Amino acid sequence: MSYAQEYDFLDDGLVRIPMTAFEGPIKLTAPAFLYDGTAIKSKNLSDYMFKPELKISFFGVKEGTWKLKAIVFEKEEDQVKIEQKRRQYNRRNSEDPLLNKPSPEIETVDLSGEALKLSDFQGKLVILNFWFIGCKPCIMEMPELNELVEEYKGEDIVFLAVALDNASSIKEFLTKEKFDYRIIPEGRSIANDYDVYAYPTHLIIDTEGKVIFSQTGYSSNLKKTLKKQIKDLLK
Repeated sequence: MSYAQEYDFLDDGLVRIPMTAFEGPIKLTAPAFLYDGTAIKSKNLSDYMFKPELKISFFGVKEGTWKLKAIVFEKEEDQVKIEQKRRQYNRRNSEDPLLNKPSPEIETVDLSGEALKLSDFQGKLVILNFWFIGCKPCIMEMPELNELVEEYKGEDIVFLAVALDNASSIKEFLTKEKFDYRIIPEGRSIANDYDVYAYPTHLIIDTEGKVIFSQTGYSSNLKKTLKKQIKDLLK
């Protein structure tokens, strides 16, 4: 084990947590720092996760199970991994490989157990969100997304949210948080089909089934951005 004293800005006694210790999505709720000790605000976590030259490491204590106490973005020294991240996160720079191409089919069941097939929505706009419960930026943007659903009631627009979590976890989450999108649980394979590697990610699929908009990461202007795209497509 590697002790956190290598970073004097962390509390004494913290241990580097192996990635294999985590099961499922990691809740990024602990204080976060850059390798030089600069504190990172939770709303900016996505920005650092997208930097190819950085890698994320977790520190904590083991009290029966691991308790995450700190997140550190360290320098990535592996050039191969840096290039992989550049390709994976090209969506961040509006270079989504799916743009202007037919969207991959989605055929699954939603949170209520109802069958869902993306191609059945041909002729409607589909606003597609990728998220998971432990993603704080995903949760931060939910109130604005709910407002968007309310504003476009009665329009030929479908709001779908693909979650990584299982149905029971999502149902428990929804007892505390409100999310009005139609939710698809256990959607990791769908995320893979859409080359989604970071969260939150938003796509818009036009009436012909093509991906015409993509954005990844938290944005305080998300609602405004999505409304502009929708307005242009409804003309």
